[in-house]
Amino acid sequence: MAYVYRHIRLDKNEPFYIGVGSGGYRRANSTKGRNKIWNGIVSRTNYEVEIILDNLGWEEAREKEKEFISLYGRIDKNNGSLCNLTEGGDGTLGVTAWNKGKKLSKKHINSLSKAQTGLKRSKESIQKAIETKKLTFSNKGKIVLNTQTGIYYVSVSEAAKSIGKRQSTLSKKLNGERKNNTPFIYV
Repeated sequence: MAYVYRHIRLDKNEPFYIGVGSGGYRRANSTKGRNKIWNGIVSRTNYEVEIILDNLGWEEAREKEKEFISLYGRIDKNNGSLCNLTEGGDGTLGVTAWNKGKKLSKKHINSLSKAQTGLKRSKESIQKAIETKKLTFSNKGKIVLNTQTGIYYVSVSEAAKSIGKRQSTLSKKLNGERKNNTPFIYV
């Protein structure tokens, strides 16, 4: 059975997050996997967890989550108090890309890449990402994954460019003609 919960900031006595969970109240009480805004609020004030609805089917809980997010509004949309970054229900509906329309500097790209270096991802997570990328990329060539950063490239040429190497050199490494001492693999 599923439930809908809210986090209430005690300094303003107002909800700042709506979520769903199942199988006990572990997710409602967890601080892991929260977004930057949520972490910022929690660093400044105490909060309490309130289970709004319980013993729901999963689909019903997701629908109720969307209703509550709509009711309270979102900070990133300037229409409410919630730090949710989506409209709820499936985790991506209504998400606002943080960099939409912005060209990133090389320094920023490098810092994003460095932040991802060494992170471990489950096989299921990697496989799901691969399937998603296969659906969204054109058939320019083989898709290349940087296993350290989790960044996908639509071609060997783009992957090579990202590390300042020649396309032919990286291609030979990925094809097994040379020792592959890079984090790149074909997917």
